Amino acid sequence: MQQQQQDEPLPAAAAAEARVRGALAVSLLASLSRLQFCRLQLPQYGDLVQSLVAELAASREAARQLLEYASRVSSDLVAADRAAHSPGLDITEGPARDDGSSRGSGSGSSSGSSSGSSSGSSGGSGGSGVGGVGADRGAAEVTLSSGWERDGVLAASLVFLLPLLPVALRSAAPAGAPGAAPRRLEAAAGAALPLVLLAVSHPAPEVALPAHTAFASIAAACGERGARGLVQQAAPAYVRRGAGALPGGGSFEGLRLGLHFLWRELPPASGAAVLAVRRLAQRAGALVGEAERRRQVQRVPQAALKPHRQQQQHQQGQQQQEGQQQQQGQQQQQRQEQQEGQQQGQDDHTTSLDAGAAQLFALLVQGLQALDYQQLPAALSEVDSLLQSAPRAAARAWLADAQASLLAGQNVVLKPRLLAWLQGAAVRAAGPGAARSKL
Repeated sequence: MQQQQQDEPLPAAAAAEARVRGALAVSLLASLSRLQFCRLQLPQYGDLVQSLVAELAASREAARQLLEYASRVSSDLVAADRAAHSPGLDITEGPARDDGSSRGSGSGSSSGSSSGSSSGSSGGSGGSGVGGVGADRGAAEVTLSSGWERDGVLAASLVFLLPLLPVALRSAAPAGAPGAAPRRLEAAAGAALPLVLLAVSHPAPEVALPAHTAFASIAAACGERGARGLVQQAAPAYVRRGAGALPGGGSFEGLRLGLHFLWRELPPASGAAVLAVRRLAQRAGALVGEAERRRQVQRVPQAALKPHRQQQQHQQGQQQQEGQQQQQGQQQQQRQEQQEGQQQGQDDHTTSLDAGAAQLFALLVQGLQALDYQQLPAALSEVDSLLQSAPRAAARAWLADAQASLLAGQNVVLKPRLLAWLQGAAVRAAGPGAARSKL
């Protein structure tokens, strides 16, 4: 009944009142988002937010204006970063084609700038159509390395704003609504997704997690409304940015949640599914490769420093001046402590890279179980390439962990094929000297 009332034409006076109420609600929500750094704990504050969210859920006009505001925030962030780093840079990635490849697409120029803590007012125009993922693709794909990602005020604002986007999308394009509902959903997703895709790679997990949750909710809403093509268009950017933030940034738990809904809501036999597997495999390979390079670099200095240290000790033993010898001993001790601290930091980072690669491989295994049977050969080829390029010790550990996941899988169609693949991959990872796999 409420959805039917939303889609019936309103009298002029009622329509004007709805616009005013929507504008006021969005203006207050935008203002409150910029006050989140204050950590307000007043009961009246909670009541106000609850009433504003209820207005957002009930009013298509309020939902439309909030989505326009979110679209401007993302456009302003991208425009400011491009002006500071590389004006006019176009590093976009279009939606996946059915063959699993991707195509570049030009992005419209974004106007305006922001200071991070303030990103526009509640009026103006937002993104159009899938284009939000299209016209605002720059917002979805630009890798921002500084500036707004270090702005604590903006981070608190995003934590407040991101959970509101799925609410606004469902209100702007209610399920089962007749007429222009597909166009409304396309416009709503186009306005909401750019900001979500920017935030999934935020270095603070407190920001990245609600962004992943928002993406999962938007993907579910699109699936419920028969608009899985929108999920397919957003998939390449989401996987690349979400996985690219790991480790040290983003949110692994959030990415796992988002990928669960991504696999579920992609159209059958979508090329985006294989492309997502490829992106995850590429990122895991990059992490484990960087970890291996760091280990090799760490081995060389340690071997080279040993004769040098012995020579220093011999020279110090020949020095007869007690004061100078004591001073040099203190300096040497300080240098040694500093080197040990740097070595510990390098070891910790290498361990983090190994752990990030293992987490991404676990997500790969989960994704394999969600594919269609005809997509499996191409996806397994991507995973095999990763295993061949990875160190054998890492590959064996990944496959050992994957065994439990595949045995517990519920996809009875894919399970025998995946277990047979796992056995063969384990034999190859064991190397020529092993008689058989330990799995």
